[in-house]
Amino acid sequence: MERTANCLAKLDRMDKLGMMLARAIPGIALSLPLFILFARVGLSNTVPGMIITYVALNIPFTAWLMDSFFRAIPQELDEAARIDGCSRWGAFIRVDLPLSLAFLPSSPRGMSLPWPV
Repeated sequence: MERTANCLAKLDRMDKLGMMLARAIPGIALSLPLFILFARVGLSNTVPGMIITYVALNIPFTAWLMDSFFRAIPQELDEAARIDGCSRWGAFIRVDLPLSLAFLPSSPRGMSLPWPV
């Protein structure tokens, strides 16, 4: 998730606009098509069906929120980690992820997990 938001910070405005337009569709408009699809596949009234729904609806919004957070992290920190021998993934794990841990509990993913239980 955090890596998605980190990559999203490097996208242009039109790509992010397209992702947010998908979020503009009301949930009630998706309920009937999702029910028909899940009934045909056999995922209605199952935990995997609920997980797929929450992931598909919440990850784009959470990534969009975290985009501004990752833009606030100075690029020099990543560059310093790369100079010290880290790969891009290593710089993300050792620099960006620890800085983003303060944001994760306030993200929609963190707030919505206990709700359906």
